[in-house]
Amino acid sequence: MPVTPEKALSKAVGFDVARSYLIAKKTSYKVGKGKQGHISAYPCFAVYRVDMYSAGKGARRIGNGLIYKPVAITFKKWTTQAPKKGS
Repeated sequence: MPVTPEKALSKAVGFDVARSYLIAKKTSYKVGKGKQGHISAYPCFAVYRVDMYSAGKGARRIGNGLIYKPVAITFKKWTTQAPKKGS
């Protein structure tokens, strides 16, 4: 029975490359009076470089690529002057 490319890649990198991954994290921070706080969240990835070969006797390299697995979240925090009331 032939192995699908997804199963072969999953075996090579040690995780299921065809599934979705959820990473949840929360943060907060205090801002001074008259300031407005902002937070942006960005995913961080583990990157796996892979080479792909044809199956069977006389296997030859047919390509390469990168596989990204989300492993963490990073936050960027900044403050700005709060808008004046009535503006």
